Amino acid sequence: MKKRIISFLLILLLMAGLCAVTALAADGDPAPWAGSGTDGDPYKLPDITALTALKDSVNAGNSYAGVYFQMTGDIALPADWETIGFDGPDANGNPLWFCGNFDGGGHTVTVAEGGLPLFGHVSGSVIKNLKIYGSRIESNGLIHRLVMPSHGTLENITIKSGTKTLKAGLLGGLSEGQTKLTIGLTTMNDTWYISNCTAESGVVIGYNRDQDCIGSFCGRVNTAMTNCTSSAAVYGRERVGGLIGTKDNA
Repeated sequence: MKKRIISFLLILLLMAGLCAVTALAADGDPAPWAGSGTDGDPYKLPDITALTALKDSVNAGNSYAGVYFQMTGDIALPADWETIGFDGPDANGNPLWFCGNFDGGGHTVTVAEGGLPLFGHVSGSVIKNLKIYGSRIESNGLIHRLVMPSHGTLENITIKSGTKTLKAGLLGGLSEGQTKLTIGLTTMNDTWYISNCTAESGVVIGYNRDQDCIGSFCGRVNTAMTNCTSSAAVYGRERVGGLIGTKDNA
C-alpha cells in the first residue's frame, strides 16, 4: 500500500510538472512572452521589455520562422535601438533574419529621433496592422536593410503624419548596396507583397533630399502593390516615385 501511495504521488507530481511547462522560444529556452506563438494565440508584446527580448533572441540567431507575435500596446523604441535582425553574421556568414509573423494590433511603434527602425533584416515574414511614427528616422521607416533574396508581406501599415525618413517609407532594396544571392542559375524569391498601406499627409520621405531610388513605401525592390495610398512629400535625386522609387526585375 505504501508503495502504491508513493507511486501515486509521483504521478501527481509528474502531471503537475507537465501542466507547468511554459512555451519555449526558438532556442529551447522558456519564452518570456505570454501566448504560445501560434496564429490563434500569438506571443504578446505589451511593452519595450518584451520587444527587446524578441530583438535579443533574433540577434542571437533565432529566426522564428512560422512563429506569430502581436503587439498589445504602443511602444517607443530607445535611442540606441539595434533593430530586430541585423548584419550579423551568423556561423555561416549570413545576416541574422527575422522570419516570423508580426501583427502590430493597430498600435504605434515610435522611433527615437535619429534612431533606426523596428526591423533590420526580414525575410518570409508577414508584418501587418502597424502604425509607424518617427520625427527623424535615420533609414527606411520599417526595415533598415534588405539582403536579397528577401521576400515577405506588408499589410495595413500606416506611416503617421509628422514622420520623416531618410530613405523610403517602409523598405529600401538593392539601391542600398546589397547584392542579390542566387542558388545555381536561379534567383530565389525576392518579391514583397504590399497592400492597404498608407502614408499620411505631413509625412516627409527623404528629408535630406540626397537619396536615389526612393518612394513613399519602397526604394528598389521587386514588389506587387495593391490598394496603397500616399499623401507624403517625397524627395530625392534619381528614380523618385510617389509609391516606389523603381521596381526591380521590371
